[in-house]
Amino acid sequence: MPYVTSVERIAKAEGRTEGRTEGRTEGRTEGRTEGRTEGRTEGRTEGRIEGGALVLLKQMAKRWGTLPEDLQQQIRRLSLEQQAALGEAVLDFDTVKDVESWLAAYTHTN
Repeated sequence: MPYVTSVERIAKAEGRTEGRTEGRTEGRTEGRTEGRTEGRTEGRTEGRIEGGALVLLKQMAKRWGTLPEDLQQQIRRLSLEQQAALGEAVLDFDTVKDVESWLAAYTHTN
């Protein structure tokens, strides 16, 4: 084993400490950036879902009056894809019962 002087030991220790500090700083920075990106993406998705549900509910309220609260909640829980499918299907519906039937069938099969 080669001989290591006190100066070399001190330099190694300082290097390790400096490396750890830099690593932690970089890790925190990367974590914050990644967290912000994920947060923005999730926020946008939630906003689209809420907006889509709001449009559907307004259209249905204009056509049939305010829907029962349980139906409103079911519509708010739909994914974007399900909202798009309901948005197309609702054009062929005559009554709120059609909405109820669609929700019962579509949400249980998908």
